[in-house]
Amino acid sequence: MKKLSLPFAIVILGFCLLFSAIIVSNAIREGLTDNQGWELLNERLIELIDVLDNQ
Repeated sequence: MKKLSLPFAIVILGFCLLFSAIIVSNAIREGLTDNQGWELLNERLIELIDVLDNQ
Protein backbone atom coordinates (compact mmCIF):
# COMPACT_ATOMS: atom_id res chain seq x y z
CA MET A 1 0.00 0.00 0.00
CA LYS A 2 1.11 3.52 -0.61
CA LYS A 3 1.63 5.86 2.31
CA LEU A 4 -0.63 8.43 0.69
CA SER A 5 -3.68 6.17 0.49
CA LEU A 6 -4.75 6.57 4.16
CA PRO A 7 -4.73 10.40 4.18
CA PHE A 8 -6.47 10.37 0.81
CA ALA A 9 -9.16 8.05 2.18
CA ILE A 10 -9.61 10.30 5.23
CA VAL A 11 -10.04 13.36 2.99
CA ILE A 12 -12.60 11.56 0.81
CA LEU A 13 -14.48 10.39 3.91
CA GLY A 14 -14.47 13.96 5.24
CA PHE A 15 -15.95 15.27 2.01
CA CYS A 16 -18.64 12.56 2.12
CA LEU A 17 -19.55 13.50 5.70
CA LEU A 18 -19.66 17.19 4.81
CA PHE A 19 -21.89 16.53 1.81
CA SER A 20 -24.23 14.38 3.95
CA ALA A 21 -24.41 17.08 6.62
CA ILE A 22 -25.31 19.70 4.01
CA ILE A 23 -28.09 17.50 2.62
CA VAL A 24 -29.51 16.81 6.09
CA SER A 25 -29.37 20.46 7.16
CA ASN A 26 -31.13 21.56 3.97
CA ALA A 27 -33.83 18.95 4.51
CA ILE A 28 -34.35 20.12 8.10
CA ARG A 29 -34.46 23.78 7.02
CA GLU A 30 -36.98 22.98 4.29
CA GLY A 31 -39.12 21.00 6.72
CA LEU A 32 -39.15 23.82 9.25
CA THR A 33 -40.11 26.48 6.71
CA ASP A 34 -42.80 24.44 4.93
CA ASN A 35 -45.99 24.86 6.98
CA GLN A 36 -48.00 22.67 4.63
CA GLY A 37 -45.73 19.73 5.42
CA TRP A 38 -46.26 20.21 9.15
CA GLU A 39 -50.04 20.46 8.71
CA LEU A 40 -50.09 17.23 6.70
CA LEU A 41 -47.99 15.49 9.34
CA ASN A 42 -50.31 16.71 12.10
CA GLU A 43 -53.39 15.49 10.21
CA ARG A 44 -51.87 12.05 9.73
CA LEU A 45 -50.89 11.84 13.38
CA ILE A 46 -54.42 12.81 14.45
CA GLU A 47 -55.87 10.14 12.15
CA LEU A 48 -53.47 7.57 13.58
CA ILE A 49 -54.43 8.51 17.14
CA ASP A 50 -58.13 8.22 16.25
CA VAL A 51 -57.58 4.76 14.77
CA LEU A 52 -55.65 3.63 17.84
CA ASP A 53 -58.34 5.02 20.17
CA ASN A 54 -61.08 3.10 18.36
CA GLN A 55 -59.35 -0.24 18.81
